[in-house]
Amino acid sequence: MVRDWQPSPDGALGFAYVFIPIIYILVLGAGGLLFAFTKSQSQVGVFVMTVVLVFPLAILIAEPSVKAYQRWSFEREYARVGQFKEPALRPIAEAIRVGDSATLTRLLDGKPAPAGRDRAGHNILGYALVAYRDRNGSLDCVRALLEAGSDPKTARMPDGRAPINFMIVDTTPGGREAVLVLLEHGADPNAVDPITGDTPIRQSGDSLDLVRALIEAGADMDRIQSNGVTALVNFVAERRWESARFLVERGARLDVVNGDGLSLDYYLESWKDSVFGEHPEGWDRLRAAIAARGKAPPPA
Repeated sequence: MVRDWQPSPDGALGFAYVFIPIIYILVLGAGGLLFAFTKSQSQVGVFVMTVVLVFPLAILIAEPSVKAYQRWSFEREYARVGQFKEPALRPIAEAIRVGDSATLTRLLDGKPAPAGRDRAGHNILGYALVAYRDRNGSLDCVRALLEAGSDPKTARMPDGRAPINFMIVDTTPGGREAVLVLLEHGADPNAVDPITGDTPIRQSGDSLDLVRALIEAGADMDRIQSNGVTALVNFVAERRWESARFLVERGARLDVVNGDGLSLDYYLESWKDSVFGEHPEGWDRLRAAIAARGKAPPPA
């Protein structure tokens, strides 16, 4: 049986026995030169040798310090999420934290949750989405808030994103389901992500159901996204054949070209034989849909 390679303790010890004396000798040598330059009052020499001696020490201190600061910053921000100062929001946030949608529904009593934000800047709907996406929370809690009147169209996450933009990047089935729930309760299908400049349809190509729901909710399929092309071109670039064909059949523009020459025709030609030399069936179905629109597709 082949076993995974494991480092040898003896080898590591042997390396240490060789390496540490060398470092010790180098440090002693640098210290000796520093002493000599100091006696001769050579400012350049003193400066150079000081840097040589201090640099390794700085590296040894700096890396752990940076990592410790990053860990502390993350833990501090993590602790802020769900920390509401408004007394009326605290039991609501606790019900969300433990995923108790029944208690949450009772606390809301058919009314929107009170206004307020946690220490990280989330309103109660934003916190429920964070709890669901990042902390194994319950989508039923998100539904309870929406059914009680929380507005996903006006709500904003701390970074300015609408809830639908926050959730659309989650490509898991649960993330897609959350987007569908938000759309059912009035989320803006054309909300612009202030970070990427994209609208939700840009990220939806791997789920035909989600693309369909966005279009039915009023998503602008022809909006130019941050890379200068439409969702259709992006879907073809990503080989999301069924989603691309759906947009073609719904009347999406076929003539968009960005400044780099990327377009529907460009990607159809690029994927003609797929990346592994196998002809993709979705390519043929997409070309047929384009032909049905009265536009000649690129030659096969």
